[in-house]
Amino acid sequence: MPDHIAGRTRRMLVLVAAVVLVLWQSLAFGQSGLTTYGDLLSPQELATIQRRVIASPPTPPPGFVRPVAQAGAIAKSLTSKTLPVPTSTWTYGCTPTSAGMIFAYYDRNGYPNMYTGPANGGVCPLTDVGQGDVIASPVAGACSIIATQNGFDGRVTPGHADDYYSAYNAAGPDPWVGLRTEHAWGGCTADYMGSNQWRWNYDSTSGIDSNTDGATTVFSNNSSAKLYNYVPPAYYGTPQTEACHGLRLFAESRGYTVLENYTQEIDALYAGGFSFANYVAEIDAGFPVMLQLDGHTMVGVGYDTATSTVYCNDTWDNAVHTMTWGGSYSGMAHQGVTIIHLAPDTTPPTGTIVINSNRSATNSRNVSLALTWNDGTSGSGVVRMRFSDDGSTWTAWQSLAATLPYTLPPGADGHRTVRVQFLDKANNRSATYSDFILLDTTAPTGSITINGGASTTTSTAVTLGLTWADGSGSQVSRVRFSDDGAHWTAWCLPKASMAHTLPGAVGYKTVRAQFLDGAGNYSLVYNDYIKLVTP
Repeated sequence: MPDHIAGRTRRMLVLVAAVVLVLWQSLAFGQSGLTTYGDLLSPQELATIQRRVIASPPTPPPGFVRPVAQAGAIAKSLTSKTLPVPTSTWTYGCTPTSAGMIFAYYDRNGYPNMYTGPANGGVCPLTDVGQGDVIASPVAGACSIIATQNGFDGRVTPGHADDYYSAYNAAGPDPWVGLRTEHAWGGCTADYMGSNQWRWNYDSTSGIDSNTDGATTVFSNNSSAKLYNYVPPAYYGTPQTEACHGLRLFAESRGYTVLENYTQEIDALYAGGFSFANYVAEIDAGFPVMLQLDGHTMVGVGYDTATSTVYCNDTWDNAVHTMTWGGSYSGMAHQGVTIIHLAPDTTPPTGTIVINSNRSATNSRNVSLALTWNDGTSGSGVVRMRFSDDGSTWTAWQSLAATLPYTLPPGADGHRTVRVQFLDKANNRSATYSDFILLDTTAPTGSITINGGASTTTSTAVTLGLTWADGSGSQVSRVRFSDDGAHWTAWCLPKASMAHTLPGAVGYKTVRAQFLDGAGNYSLVYNDYIKLVTP
């Protein structure tokens, strides 16, 4: 076989193998979107992929001005837009810190399972997302979405900071080695991105060379092409991960589907690369952008198209800063971006409604609704509810409440149905849930006779004959009796014939009866009398 044909055949076999592996892993692990597997690339193809070590220090480089965006000016500008991306100071690496800010944004905007710990009521805070890099004194109010830590945010076992971090720029071995079992990855971006973990050999020499404390590895094509969800070759070390792939791993660990994730060089380096227009489109679509600089990672949160300005969270404070697209920041040139797109929530929420603790009837139009709602662990979260008495005319959407006073519509007595719908952050409407109750404002009627209407009796033990009626109402459920009109027996089940003991000495005795229906309506007081005589 000629060499050129054989070479083409080998490339086709490699391509087929790659497609089969991608399909198999997608089916087996629920992956979606494109993936680049380093194990399937030839040496020539691997040579087109470049590696960057992102290892900026916990404090900004001295001697540089970091311009702060003016919130008032942004609000008034017709050419500016920002997303409400939470801010954080440097927490065990700028790259996991940036990832933590991005996922904190999603946690607050439709993906509430990104963080579920005890801090801030289970919602990522708007400032100080991460706890900083001092293990002994974590930032108050922060959460563990960037790096888990023993004794912080409800954790009682070693986490990322304990197992992998000694001091900025320190090489391995990691602190856990030889002392304890390494913790299982989970709950933080730094785990899945490989940050701080001394376990990979990228320079093909004997021995581990990455990652030092504070560092994360980022791969990209040395061209304008996107590098989708890159899984580095196994011979670099395992687990096979890096910054972009780690974004996907974290999102999937929280129960979400990733549509695509990639790293791409910007157009200032390669014609056709990721452009400012592409960046603006991401922000307009509600997607924060991870900005890759020469040695540093930040989060792009907004723009000003008039000046090609990028608004960014720089990982060193809780302010929003500015940078010119394709320029430099604190002496570090802008080189690329890392993008992640999550599948939107398309599943409607569910819920329930119960009127007056599930009673069957009421004598008042003023009732109480008990409400529950659920959007699942990976839903965007229920945010509003609305009500209808007829299924066609609805109230305005309103804030959620587990209990709510409600007024039934006016009209004649009869059944009333209250319907509720729930709305989640992704604008998914639930089915209509309902409960009904009988409105009964009409009192029941009744009668009482003593000993079948006899005029006298020689015994205090008598028999009461009772009748009652409630028409189409909630029906009589109880009766009570009184011998003096002031003191009453307890309510009891009514019977057509009931025994009763007359009080006191001989003379005329009056027995009174009152009936109660299921809606709480009291009848008038009905009575009969009889003369107690000496035997």
